[in-house]
Amino acid sequence: MDSVQNGRNDLDELFERFLQTGMESYFVELVERVNPWLFRMIYRITGDREGAKDVLQDTWLLVLKYQKSYDRKKGNLGNYIYQIGKREAVKWSKINYNIKGNKINVNYIIDDNKKESEEIGNILRTALEKISNESHKNAIILHYFADMKINEIAETMNTNEQNIKNWLNRGRKTLEKVLNKQFQDESLFN
Repeated sequence: MDSVQNGRNDLDELFERFLQTGMESYFVELVERVNPWLFRMIYRITGDREGAKDVLQDTWLLVLKYQKSYDRKKGNLGNYIYQIGKREAVKWSKINYNIKGNKINVNYIIDDNKKESEEIGNILRTALEKISNESHKNAIILHYFADMKINEIAETMNTNEQNIKNWLNRGRKTLEKVLNKQFQDESLFN
């Protein structure tokens, strides 16, 4: 099998080669490249390792099932897979946790094992929910909570790295303002 060059379209090229040749090795390479960041994102939403594994498998089954509906002109494959994985993780969470909404659920992102973690988690959840720009919010969640690199986020969100850097910067500034206001409001009552 030829090695596909690194770059923004390498996932698309692997998928195209798989579709054209039917060679399983192309699909296996695609799965190996995508699974690390896809699993982290799904796990952050579900908060359950076994549930995340199930959702990951369901995501790949849906990618295969709807392979003909993927249109490379509308966006890259990483974004397509990300959207399917996110939708399936939210759906799994709704069923298993009776969650409402169709956005990344920050309630299951932060490890709440200790009292301090729980308190910090509540503060961050509240602050993140107040970021109105979904691109800024998703970039922060994927970078800081799903441990994705800027280039991975760019590929996932179908944009360039500079946009991700800008969104992270703006999101951090918004988060800082929200947290400062939150702490000022709390200090007025103490």
